[in-house]
Amino acid sequence: MQNLIRARKTPSIRDLWSGPLLDRSFRVSISLKGLHALLETIVGIALLKIDPQMINRFMSAVRPFCIKSFPKIRRISSLRT
Repeated sequence: MQNLIRARKTPSIRDLWSGPLLDRSFRVSISLKGLHALLETIVGIALLKIDPQMINRFMSAVRPFCIKSFPKIRRISSLRT
């Protein structure tokens, strides 16, 4: 019965970040994945709020710089039109 009670105990923060290297690296990777998903959500909502004409003006301003910096990349070169 004691083992069951011990198994249900909530681990502390110190317990979460201790242990073998593989376990810690897995926890770090899951945390980073969660932060990445949060960032994608925030950027997606921000893009919904921005006027499409403003995005178009921004891309028109950035396009010449990209073509000069990376002339051999076909995708950027095709943006000249």
